[in-house]
Amino acid sequence: MREQRAIAALKRRLERYGIPLETDHYYLVPVVPDTPTWLGERRSSIGASEVAPVLGESHFPDSTPFTVWLGKQGSPKPFDPVHSYTSHKAEPLVAGWVAEFQPGIGRVLPGFMARSKLYPWLHATFDRLVRSPDGRLRPLQLKTSSPFDRESFADGPPSDYLAQEDVECLILDDADFAHLAVWNYGPTDYKLYNLPARKERQEEIVERTRVFYEEHMLGGRPPRPQFGDDLTKLYPGNRGEVKTATDDLLDTWGKYVLARSDLKQTTADMEREIEEGKFAIAEFLGDATELVHPHTGHVIQTWRPRKDGVRVHLTTQKGYEALGA
Repeated sequence: MREQRAIAALKRRLERYGIPLETDHYYLVPVVPDTPTWLGERRSSIGASEVAPVLGESHFPDSTPFTVWLGKQGSPKPFDPVHSYTSHKAEPLVAGWVAEFQPGIGRVLPGFMARSKLYPWLHATFDRLVRSPDGRLRPLQLKTSSPFDRESFADGPPSDYLAQEDVECLILDDADFAHLAVWNYGPTDYKLYNLPARKERQEEIVERTRVFYEEHMLGGRPPRPQFGDDLTKLYPGNRGEVKTATDDLLDTWGKYVLARSDLKQTTADMEREIEEGKFAIAEFLGDATELVHPHTGHVIQTWRPRKDGVRVHLTTQKGYEALGA
């Protein structure tokens, strides 16, 4: 009963803002987030946020075609409730920033879950929509970025978000572009990206997700694992079987063992050089805290005490530049 009331309230809100519940391109999926019904809908099709992993192009190392397939079979990857809580609670804040400081893009409207009519194996959950000054509806994706992952935006939005917006544009009546608003907390900083829909990319996404849906989701056959973690999930190793290596695998095994041995020795040699270098620098500096290049006058290394009194070595940017790094 509570779910039905929530769905009825969502429909009234969308109708009040003039957002169609169904068009030639999509139809509203009447679900409440984080409910069994919602989860069932997500498992029965490919979500916009899952497209980059399905294509093998996710910038998240734990998101692969295999982990998407595994989630559709009822074994999703580990869920971080704190991260999810923070992301969901931050959405109104980011949406408010767009409405307050980016009014030129249009009016911010509620989001909802929609299934594509043209490509029924695809769905999207719009964080929000924007009605532009010319009356068009466009997706608005809301994201947060911590100081630890800000580098992932150094060259623009990561591949996951670009693919997600290609799909959201495709589903939302073939929208011409989408908006991506990111809150970089740490120092507080907001940024709005306008992402044009990429037609050729959308065609590729449609075809490759169709193959994934038919061969793996409907066919039940797992996609080829990409990383060791995928293999661990696929083969838990509890059967106690023994296999004799082929000649090709024996050759690969030999290279693997020798490479590990070489890496271990190289790592040990590098760690020794680092410790010797730190000792020599510290001995030279004594009570001084900065090391200056004799020809440029730039500070290339520091050895300053932290609040707890422990002195820490740090190579400056000028130091790396002096080495051509």
